[in-house]
Amino acid sequence: MALIDRFCFLNLECNAHLQRDIQKTADETGQAKPKELKELISTTIKVRNDLISAGGIGFEDSYVEDFEQ
Repeated sequence: MALIDRFCFLNLECNAHLQRDIQKTADETGQAKPKELKELISTTIKVRNDLISAGGIGFEDSYVEDFEQ
């Protein structure tokens, strides 16, 4: 896999809609896991944007592995 591919995902739903749906689930269920997932997504978007701004072409393999866990 080329490094640039590490930033490319097939999205079925935009991140903003996904985060709103996750927040709704958190609000309706009172569970902590949806909030943790929303924070993970938000943090990853920020890290990706920072990497792109710094000329990066992909996440470190360890970052991807941690994200997937």
